[in-house]
Amino acid sequence: IVSINGTNVEDFSHEDAVRLLKEATTPVTLVVTDPDTNRPDFKMVKLTRSQDGFGFSIVGGKDNVPSLPITIKQVFENGPAYGKLKRGDQIISVNGKSIEDYSREEATLLLKSCTETVTLFIQ
Repeated sequence: IVSINGTNVEDFSHEDAVRLLKEATTPVTLVVTDPDTNRPDFKMVKLTRSQDGFGFSIVGGKDNVPSLPITIKQVFENGPAYGKLKRGDQIISVNGKSIEDYSREEATLLLKSCTETVTLFIQ
């Protein structure tokens, strides 16, 4: 288990992760990975919005032919995402909501609706 309801639990003890899971309200969103696969590493990134946004732009989406994953197009220097995201990172979810079947416009609207902070699950 990588996260429980958007909380990264990779460094949690077993007991702390179980307690968080038991205290969670429904529905519970779990992010899990299979350590036996050769899939790239995943990471959770939490960003706080600045007056200019979260400091990155995106490309891709289901409206491309062929459909492409939503990825980071550019990270703006000195923005909230600088040093945390990089060009080509794939966004799997935004605040626990999968965007794997989103268009770029839908993903942009979801990101813009995050007024203070956003937690991204990145591959």
